Amino acid sequence: MKVLLKAGAVGPGLAASALLYVIAGAGMPALAQMVVFYGWLAAVALLAVGVAEQRAVQVLYAARPPSEPELKAMAPILTELCRLGLGPPLTNVYVARRPGAPAAIARGRRSAVVAGEFVDGLIAGQLPQSEAVAVLAHAAVVARTGLSRHDLTIAFWSTPWRLLRTVGRRWGGLLGIAWKTRVIVFAVAIWQCLAAGPPVGGLYAAVVLTLVLTATYTTRRCADRWERHVELVGDQELVVLGLGKPMAEFLRRYPATRTLAVRQQMLDPKPEQTPRLRLVGA
Repeated sequence: MKVLLKAGAVGPGLAASALLYVIAGAGMPALAQMVVFYGWLAAVALLAVGVAEQRAVQVLYAARPPSEPELKAMAPILTELCRLGLGPPLTNVYVARRPGAPAAIARGRRSAVVAGEFVDGLIAGQLPQSEAVAVLAHAAVVARTGLSRHDLTIAFWSTPWRLLRTVGRRWGGLLGIAWKTRVIVFAVAIWQCLAAGPPVGGLYAAVVLTLVLTATYTTRRCADRWERHVELVGDQELVVLGLGKPMAEFLRRYPATRTLAVRQQMLDPKPEQTPRLRLVGA
């Protein structure tokens, strides 16, 4: 079931990227095709076995090593993680360059990327150490369980698809309208394939387009379910480590949702009924 969820979440992006690679390579000279293909294949193989993970995390996820002030603020948290067997060098910590990133998320075999706002909260003294330890420990245990082991390989392979999604979100306009009305767009394309017949169209092309259309609706659902599964595995490990309560306290900083309420109940079945201060921007 886990394999199916992961495949449903990343499969369409991998397939679309492979198609884009083939289209791009078709316009290259034969020698250039060979060099690019084998170079790309070597990079995929190296990432799959964990080579150059530190550099790959920084490039693929727009992350950077912590600065000296950030390391100083995180020192007590990293010390506690080491005591739990989850800190450096078992888990390397990076800081996301983009705003609005998750508080802490596992990347690859032994990397965790934290949000800049998370570190800012530590520096400003707005985030208790116990909660910070729980958040980082969650990312570290997810990496240790292997659930994020192949994320770097997937991200590298899916680079064309990720770029297209980013450009599409920023362009909006006609592209955004076409995406929202993709049922109609695909229906017209499928009808044209059936009407044109081979070699331009035909039944096989129509079936492929139908599968692609279906994937556009199922991918988000599979991705959400995979995210919930990863969160659950991490939460269960935190409870074993005795960090369930501080993690629940951290989650109470965010707007209440049904999903968060379920997580909080599992992490801390008997919460203390005390008022909580929220971080600005949480």
